[in-house]
Amino acid sequence: MLQTPVDLSKVTTILYPGQERGGNFKPHGGFRFDHSKSEEIIVKTALDGYITDASRYIEMGEVQYMFDFQNDCGIRYRFDHLLVLSPKLMKIAENLPQAKKDDSRTTHINKNIKVTQGEVIATAI
Repeated sequence: MLQTPVDLSKVTTILYPGQERGGNFKPHGGFRFDHSKSEEIIVKTALDGYITDASRYIEMGEVQYMFDFQNDCGIRYRFDHLLVLSPKLMKIAENLPQAKKDDSRTTHINKNIKVTQGEVIATAI
């Protein structure tokens, strides 16, 4: 049902949801890529669906992007810390509010922008 969004051979650690990390409870999960360069990580969609929300913000001096997706069954998933977006997502990002430091509040995307499972959404994280 789900496609792995990244090449698991490059993953050094899987961050499971519901853990304490850095002294804070983290309800979300993720992947760490300790031995890979940012531009070696390609991120793909896990399911068919639509883009529902997006954010552009500055963290550690770098503009990063976050996108939320939802499929027709209501399953939502999010990708954060995206650095280089696909042309399709970059068009959306260009219309987001100006990036602010440590402010990752999302903007609702009113258009039905469809994504298909396995579609490349970022080429660097």
